[in-house]
Amino acid sequence: MASVVTTNDVADGQVFKDLLDQVEEPIHQVSGDGAYDNFECYEQALERDAIPVIPPRIDAVINQESETNPEIAARNNTVKEVQENGSKTWKQNNSYHRRSLAETAMFRIKTLFGDRLKSRQFESQAVESFVRCVVLNRMTALGMPDSCPI
Repeated sequence: MASVVTTNDVADGQVFKDLLDQVEEPIHQVSGDGAYDNFECYEQALERDAIPVIPPRIDAVINQESETNPEIAARNNTVKEVQENGSKTWKQNNSYHRRSLAETAMFRIKTLFGDRLKSRQFESQAVESFVRCVVLNRMTALGMPDSCPI
């Protein structure tokens, strides 16, 4: 799990690269919500050889500017597919629902540590958040249960 602690005036897309930089292993797919629907996020995902699976905003249009840019082409393909097949089908075809694993990880953190930070200072809150992520990552590395159908 990667994390970045910001103030309220920082948009999710602005720290996307910081999140990607925390992952050392190869990344196959990056799933994010509509807050990451911008060319910079597509570009940063493609630089890591990851498939960006980011739903376009409701008012998204195809960019006619330059189809030669890979990030513009990738986003245009997403917009076209959503327009042609609908959002639900796009999500199913692109395994977008794997994003719920991130929500599950957040549930695990809140279950283990509580849903509020104890620190009052911003710097201390950032450290507290990072420690929680490190602990959760360590617990995950020690072993996750293997599930198999019976």
